[in-house]
Amino acid sequence: MDGILAGMLVAAPFGDAMLTGGDTTRSREGLVIDTMVIGAAPGGSYVTRDGAQDGDVLLVTGSPGDAGAGLHAQEHGHDAPELLRALHRPVPRIKEGAWLAGRAGVHSMIDVSDGLAQDGGHIASASGLGLEFSLNDMPVSEQLQRYCGEHGLDARRMALHSGDAYELALAVDAARANTLVAEFESAFDCTLTAVGTFSKSFDGIRLDGAPLDAGGFDHFRVKHGD
Repeated sequence: MDGILAGMLVAAPFGDAMLTGGDTTRSREGLVIDTMVIGAAPGGSYVTRDGAQDGDVLLVTGSPGDAGAGLHAQEHGHDAPELLRALHRPVPRIKEGAWLAGRAGVHSMIDVSDGLAQDGGHIASASGLGLEFSLNDMPVSEQLQRYCGEHGLDARRMALHSGDAYELALAVDAARANTLVAEFESAFDCTLTAVGTFSKSFDGIRLDGAPLDAGGFDHFRVKHGD
């Protein structure tokens, strides 16, 4: 409990948040942690997941595969401190998200918690569009490329499917995308990469023209034996 509280106190300042209250109870079977986050959008300005338009470009911040590789390293006992830091100490893109929400041409946005393919697919589904990814365009950090090369993993597919990244994926007017990327990367120490395109000509998700299983983490997927 001390460790959990310490982590909350470290994370809270990133969002100007205050840790308060407490519902104390007892469990006969084990530990139960129940939290609630309450907040407001500054100035009432926010972007939902259902606003993407035909022809929009899908952009993603940072390197969405690092945390997934960190999980692989943890499960296999590999030494990869930068990737483990991405997994256990993700930096919330709160300031970046607020900045992007105020920019013209940003039609939709979501955080990448369950995998870029799956969360990008949430935007597409909510907007009534299809989404095509380009595998070669997936952003890959140096540490991710090195780790995947050492352990026989596909870095770009790791970036496409692994979760716990907490990067931002956003649908942007194609005519404004290049300008937005340049302005964003000038304002923040973070990359913004075009990885896909939304279209009304097909449903679902594609990867370089072929249908794609979104993969990622599904909280409600029933596994055999569950």
